[in-house]
Amino acid sequence: MKTQNPLSKGLKSTSLRASVDAHCYMCMGGEKDDTRTQKSVVELIRVCSSEICPLWSVRPFTRSNSEDKAGN
Repeated sequence: MKTQNPLSKGLKSTSLRASVDAHCYMCMGGEKDDTRTQKSVVELIRVCSSEICPLWSVRPFTRSNSEDKAGN
């Protein structure tokens, strides 16, 4: 079974969460027909540094402060 990327899912769903996920994915360069792995999608969105974006605080795949400190 093929896994859909966030943009493909967002276009087929009316949920707020799917829409936010799709927006973040698209904003970070993702496209509807991308075949990226889930891991690469997560990393793509995690590196977003656009704190002025109204969706930044609710973007998907964020790490908690404790995880960030452990990873550095």
